[in-house]
Amino acid sequence: MAADIGIWICAHVPGLHHYNSPPDWIYNHMSLGPGLLALALRLHWLCAYLFMLNGIVYVAGLVRGGGWRSLLPRRSDLLDALRMFRYYLGFPFATR
Repeated sequence: MAADIGIWICAHVPGLHHYNSPPDWIYNHMSLGPGLLALALRLHWLCAYLFMLNGIVYVAGLVRGGGWRSLLPRRSDLLDALRMFRYYLGFPFATR
């Protein structure tokens, strides 16, 4: 799909009619380009490790600040879950 867009751009944008490889225009101008898989993988893993570090810092902040308590279910959650289950089964609520 990107190759087709590159061909269209080279055919319709003035000054690009003599571009060497129209299918590669998108890859050469708007991404990392062909032949740069190693760099793309390095960037991918860098971002992955940054997201993992962010998750570790988040969990450490929850533990240290006591915010983990808000993640635990409350006593009323079971009753509310049973009410929703009954609702989804199609049993109407009793009206008062």
